[in-house]
Amino acid sequence: MLYVLFLVSVVLPIALWIWFIRREDRSEPEPGRLMRRCFYVGITAGIGAAIFELLLFKVLGVPDDVFAAGRAAPLMITTLAVVLVGPIEELAKYLVLRANVYVSQDFNQVFDGIVYGITVALGFSFIENFSYFIDLYLTQTTAVFLVSALFRGLFTTLAHVTFTGILGYFVGKAKFSSGDRSLLIVQGIVYASALHAFFDFLVASPIPYGSVWAALFMCCCFGVFVRIWDRPDVRMVWRYVPPPTSSQ
Repeated sequence: MLYVLFLVSVVLPIALWIWFIRREDRSEPEPGRLMRRCFYVGITAGIGAAIFELLLFKVLGVPDDVFAAGRAAPLMITTLAVVLVGPIEELAKYLVLRANVYVSQDFNQVFDGIVYGITVALGFSFIENFSYFIDLYLTQTTAVFLVSALFRGLFTTLAHVTFTGILGYFVGKAKFSSGDRSLLIVQGIVYASALHAFFDFLVASPIPYGSVWAALFMCCCFGVFVRIWDRPDVRMVWRYVPPPTSSQ
């Protein structure tokens, strides 16, 4: 039973998302080597972000289990945690995109930023959900374990996909813009971080039915996100415009 739940809550959502994004990208498919690199480096970034968060929480006196099921911390501590976690994780994902695919010639659509962003998010989500799965199994009752593991598998994965997909959209716009690229990237990080923080706040805060509100919020965000990635300018194949140099 444990292995089945692990596959359903941790592995299956990742596999379905990879199948879905590859299906959506059939007209101009991204190389498998870049997709795999984004996924594996996303896992590494997830581990690095988690370590950094734990060290920062320890310095600030935030409990390590602030986001754990059934362990709601005081509102001020929860707010501090979500304000920190959103920007840390979305900035880590941006750095993965920037270092691994931004200058690639295969990155030739705004939509490619979404594809690579989602792939990084899936790696990030995989390692995060894996660690939560183990923690829940060791510390929670069977009922809490079942509900929490399934919630994280479905909605937390959807959250990472949506937030980093939005970030990837802005990274794609920045790559093919002749204007202020830095502003577009900052916008992407801010939007992704703010949505991420609000989702975490709903999940972790002691407000009634917080997880239900978080799920509804996530579905609304994903609906808006889908409308963005279907726009013609997002699917168009662009020519990369190099940034101006001091000699130009």
